[in-house]
Amino acid sequence: MSRAKNFLGALFGWRHRRAERARSIRLTGPRVRAKVVEVKRSKGSNVHAYYDVILRFTDSQGIEHDHKAMTRTHKPYVGSKHWIRYDPKKPNRKSTWFVDWERRR
Repeated sequence: MSRAKNFLGALFGWRHRRAERARSIRLTGPRVRAKVVEVKRSKGSNVHAYYDVILRFTDSQGIEHDHKAMTRTHKPYVGSKHWIRYDPKKPNRKSTWFVDWERRR
């Protein structure tokens, strides 16, 4: 019983720390423009249109990264640009990227 309790405590503690870190990145992480380089309709739902999108951005070290995201708010256009926040310590870490989708005007 004690092992299970310790495991659950560690698991929930890890999730809490991860959520806090993600919140911090969302609020204070570097904000850069990312360009949509690919858009495909996802096969995940027949009811709603979901899109798998690949965004490309350059981090503060000048290194280019591709980020795969999903959206259903609207279909982004290839070449459109959107704001993205990321963790400068781990720019490849998907769980700490946040995309601010902008509709094409």
